[in-house]
Amino acid sequence: MKKLRRFISVLETVLEYFACSCLVLMTVIITYQIFMRYFFSATPGWSEELALLLMVWFAFIGMAIGVRRRSHLSIEFLVARLSDTAQAYVAILNELLILVFGAILFIFGVNMMITSNMSTMAALGISSSFLYLMVPVSGFLMMVYTIDNLIAAVSDTFFRKDIWRHK
Repeated sequence: MKKLRRFISVLETVLEYFACSCLVLMTVIITYQIFMRYFFSATPGWSEELALLLMVWFAFIGMAIGVRRRSHLSIEFLVARLSDTAQAYVAILNELLILVFGAILFIFGVNMMITSNMSTMAALGISSSFLYLMVPVSGFLMMVYTIDNLIAAVSDTFFRKDIWRHK
């Protein structure tokens, strides 16, 4: 279990660096595009498509990292009014719903990649499936991270001593 946690931690770090690289590269490309347009009246055709590709990749990687850190949007107003045991069960339900969402992203993302494999991005000349590559990848990462979060939530819920103590 420790090796799995270590692997997930290293994977998260690699993904953070990759996401930051996508953001920096996207910023440089857009700056270059604006500079070329305003000073030389010549916009490189590849810049917009590459920036779009990087933006999609950055967004989906960010979503997977958000799942890992449990920083997704949630409504705490009602959950905070529940007992500790009910809150634990809601946390488990939340993780299960995220797991289903990750599986849907993975399945439909693979389908999107297969469907778009024959078309190409006009300016870059690469397969359009590269644009959709991060959909199944982020779905898979979300499932891995959610399983890890789910194991922690289940162990916290069912192996806490205060739940089994009779009052």
